[in-house]
Amino acid sequence: PNRLAPVDVFVSSVDPLKEPPIITANTVLSILAADYPVDKLCAYVSDDGASMLLFDSLAETAEFARRRVPFCKKHNVEPRAPDSSLMPFSPPTPSRNFVYTKPEPYAILIVYFSAYTLISFFKKRENPSNSIFLSCFRVLKIDRSEPSDLNLSEDPVVYSSQEIKNLLQRIAEGNRATGGLNFVTKVYGIAGCIKFLESYYLILVTKRRQIGCVCGHAIYSIDESQLVPIPHVSIQTDVSHSKTELW
Repeated sequence: PNRLAPVDVFVSSVDPLKEPPIITANTVLSILAADYPVDKLCAYVSDDGASMLLFDSLAETAEFARRRVPFCKKHNVEPRAPDSSLMPFSPPTPSRNFVYTKPEPYAILIVYFSAYTLISFFKKRENPSNSIFLSCFRVLKIDRSEPSDLNLSEDPVVYSSQEIKNLLQRIAEGNRATGGLNFVTKVYGIAGCIKFLESYYLILVTKRRQIGCVCGHAIYSIDESQLVPIPHVSIQTDVSHSKTELW
């Protein structure tokens, strides 16, 4: 290693829309995790577009690299790009002995959500796709208790399968007098929130199909979406139930 020359690697980016930050992040992580002396390898990123999205992504990447790089070197993980080695279908590298290790706890792929409503709250339960994480659940709360505000907060607690069932049951029983907890739909993502007149609406992706794959990232087409009103209790709406739209 003492005879190896220092190496500087430059990564350039111009448009975060055409060059997704996740690809740049994976490139930087792959460079940092290379089988090369750490004191002789440097990665530089040039962003001609001056994108804050890329800047924030690289800040997260630098923090993640503190865990990722030692992990790759300790367990001899190949390939070292997270989008390749953490995917369950990525093949082993034939040139080296590869021992499959399960994905790290913070690499969770979300496939669908279960959405529930209360009178003033909209709750979303996340269900990861990987069987390793089937017991991990988070709750997102959308609070409409204020007439003109839409407040979003995430429960920091990670629930087990039984704990999330108990939580939903307690919420349903505690709000039985005002309508209880009602299952809305199973969705694959949240496209966003919009405000029309006096009410907010949540745009949910209810049907999608894979149309391609770029650098290990699946590309999906949204076939159907559902518009769910989340009005304040003082606001009357003509939308009696969700509308299904085709995209």
